[in-house]
Amino acid sequence: MSVDTNKIYFVQNNTIQSGSGVVYNIQLNRDEFEIHFFNKEYIREKQLLYAAQIAALPSKDELDAIKVGMQKTETTCFIPGTGMAAKENGYTALVINAEGHHYLKYTPDAINRVKKVGEKNGLHQLAFSVKAIDDKYSEAPIKSSKVKTLYLAIFIDRNLDGIINKEDLTKVTISLQ
Repeated sequence: MSVDTNKIYFVQNNTIQSGSGVVYNIQLNRDEFEIHFFNKEYIREKQLLYAAQIAALPSKDELDAIKVGMQKTETTCFIPGTGMAAKENGYTALVINAEGHHYLKYTPDAINRVKKVGEKNGLHQLAFSVKAIDDKYSEAPIKSSKVKTLYLAIFIDRNLDGIINKEDLTKVTISLQ
């Protein structure tokens, strides 16, 4: 399989899924999975704040409200200050929250919220592990979660302009089987 550094990949039990375009649907088993993406290194000192921002939204309407061409400040989930706090080793669950996002950055020789799994064309291939789902009422392993559908908005501002460009946004609806 040819790897496109602009795509998002979902890896579960040695199976890789992706889609084409900004919006697509996939099916995953009720089991742990990883979200793979490519990004540059996060360098705070130089204001090169490359990060993936992943919002797990409660509904399709909230996912549909995020559109190409918007300023990220026009959203409720990607505005500055809405990155959800993580534990020292990262997030313990995918948190469903219309007013927040998982802030995933990579810095070599640091504790990161993602793990580096490869490199291509000077970009780091990074993996965000999803082992549980927090649906606002409780956190549970994916196998026992009552959530049937995940609505993910994934924003990687590759040119750091604060605008949700077509190449920066992926909206995925995941059906858990």
